[in-house]
Amino acid sequence: MKIRGVIFDKDGTLIEFSDLWRSGLEEFFEKNFIQDDLKREIRRKVGIKSDCTIEENSILASGTMDDLVSVISQYVSLDKGKLYKKISDHYLSYMKRHPDMIKETCDLRILFEKLKELGIKIGVITADDYVQAKLCLEILGIENHIGFLATGDRYLNKPNTQSLDAFCEKFSLNRREVAIVGDSEIDMLLGKKAGLAIGVLSGVGTKDMLTKSADILVKSPCEVISSINSNLM
Repeated sequence: MKIRGVIFDKDGTLIEFSDLWRSGLEEFFEKNFIQDDLKREIRRKVGIKSDCTIEENSILASGTMDDLVSVISQYVSLDKGKLYKKISDHYLSYMKRHPDMIKETCDLRILFEKLKELGIKIGVITADDYVQAKLCLEILGIENHIGFLATGDRYLNKPNTQSLDAFCEKFSLNRREVAIVGDSEIDMLLGKKAGLAIGVLSGVGTKDMLTKSADILVKSPCEVISSINSNLM
């Protein structure tokens, strides 16, 4: 069955996995007077290594805002709902103050234009909340190219197929007609439930991990065109 739709992950796939999430968390610590021993515990649980890099498949790499809040709520005396809003608002503010940290992994406009020329529908599924994800796409000027945006606060997180099925329903596609492009294990697990799992080496996911689960491995999302072309017949 030919590929008629492509769904991309966001961080590490379309957008460079920068220090934004880690540094934003560190600023949250400072503003809320989190003690050093608690900081270390939170860092470990969300996937921040001792060298400040991020573990693949960790909460900061591919988890939702709710996952992050669930960890931090163990260390602060604040209602979980209020904490969620506080952290979400903090990250939105942090992104607005540091738009330079949001960079595309390749020329996404050219990628999307080529996909549209092939008649392929484009979607993004991310664990981020809608407001942060939308802001990232706006900063890069690519929001109008995205026909479908699923976020962690509106759909069950990958590899659950809720967002995939919503994409298919919107564009009248079969799951087997959709390629999933991402840099994490959950992206590849979702891809196995779709038509094609394409792993990209532009994010946190290692080559060893992605090789085990991806149908195809590429260096950046801009290389998926050749993979898609071979599945158009």
